[in-house]
Amino acid sequence: MTANAKSAFVTGGFGYLGSHLCKMLIENGWTVSVFDIKKPSHPYYTHFFPGDVCDKKELNHAFWLAPNIDVVFHSAGLIDISESVAFPSKYFKNNTGGTCFVLDMMEKYKVKNIVYSSTAGLYKSSEEPLTENSILNPYNNPYAASKYCSEAPYRDWE
Repeated sequence: MTANAKSAFVTGGFGYLGSHLCKMLIENGWTVSVFDIKKPSHPYYTHFFPGDVCDKKELNHAFWLAPNIDVVFHSAGLIDISESVAFPSKYFKNNTGGTCFVLDMMEKYKVKNIVYSSTAGLYKSSEEPLTENSILNPYNNPYAASKYCSEAPYRDWE
């Protein structure tokens, strides 16, 4: 690792967004630690730690082993809207609870930087392109609501 290289901890590195993020990071000289319930089928990581963001013991072990984390890219989460309607508590437990566990580990291991993958589903439908200032409507389904609630801890987190 060069003097200017960075180390990333990517939750959900197996998924669509996570895998593309890992590729970009590796191509730009980062050390990439992936934490996911599935082993990535792509080669864009330096370390793989199997685990679930809702399992604090597994998450703690991965943070302990990952080398000098500069930033966490938190993209792990459940994403099926129809399943969220059938099992809303599953989505809040995983998406909101898992986020809180990630923040707990960041605090424990003194990692100050995070990039969180939310969803455009938080916003009211619009013909115009969405921006950060677009009108929110996060309660149209439990998936969007769980992602919205996941953002609350970041507002108060140091």
